[in-house]
Amino acid sequence: MSTAAPDWFATIDGTWPAAAYHRLGPWTLREGRGGGSRVSA
Repeated sequence: MSTAAPDWFATIDGTWPAAAYHRLGPWTLREGRGGGSRVSA
């Protein structure tokens, strides 16, 4: 069994990608553009 944490962001981006991505220092901001409550959560 692996002790590494799953890469949840890669999973989310792969299955429900944002309309746009913006880098702000160490952060990645994901823009939903009205894509629904899942994108805005």
